[in-house]
Amino acid sequence: MSSSEEIDSNVQLLHKEVLTSRDKQVSLALEKLDRLDKLKFELQSASEECKKLQKKNRELWKEIHGAVDGKAHNAPFSSDVEQEEEQSPARLALENLILRRALLDIIVGSGVDWYCDKRIWNTMIKLETP
Repeated sequence: MSSSEEIDSNVQLLHKEVLTSRDKQVSLALEKLDRLDKLKFELQSASEECKKLQKKNRELWKEIHGAVDGKAHNAPFSSDVEQEEEQSPARLALENLILRRALLDIIVGSGVDWYCDKRIWNTMIKLETP
């Protein structure tokens, strides 16, 4: 066997190995893409359900808040100004809690490496404490 035949044989063998390796990598990539598609579908389903729950929660909140407001207006010796002053801190605290949690979810879900970014990490710590 001549040296050029050996080289051709080695090149062909190497070519087959490269193709086999490429085929394995493509197969793995396709499996990951399939998994990604399934996860996207699950995420979309969860998001739709979350939106439904949020809508339902808002409706319930309006009903509860309306019932509380109705009772407060019927209470004897109470003025509208006093009621606003009493409800204002509680309502602000609730709104702040909701906004803090929403911002935390956005930061965590964004994919930003907030743990390594000192500025964002400090923001996360501040958001976690009321």
